[in-house]
Amino acid sequence: MFGLGGLLSYALNTAIFLFLRRNVGADDRIAYAVSLTVTSVVSYSWSYFVNFKTSRSLRSALTRYLTAVGVGYVLNYVLVQIGLSFWWEKPKLVILVVMVLIAGLKFLAYHLWVFPQHRQLEPLP
Repeated sequence: MFGLGGLLSYALNTAIFLFLRRNVGADDRIAYAVSLTVTSVVSYSWSYFVNFKTSRSLRSALTRYLTAVGVGYVLNYVLVQIGLSFWWEKPKLVILVVMVLIAGLKFLAYHLWVFPQHRQLEPLP
């Protein structure tokens, strides 16, 4: 499900970015900030309710999520801006490569810290 969420995030992120870039005439930095923000909000619901079901409360998970997303957001934004400065004609590829690079870090952060699954250990016989 994490992979499906990643594909949906990529599709949403690039669609919003390209719409703002082409149809609204927004600067790449503004367009990507808006698309990344919308994608992050949608991804939180997906992660909480689908990917990482947890006993942690929605509010408690939100605090940790915002911390993890904040770090990921900054990394993502900076790396995409650097990539676009070299390959401005290939925004979909730049966004995809950066999202894939950061996905592993996000998965570990979400699985181990943001949405931990507290499994009950069975007592030893």
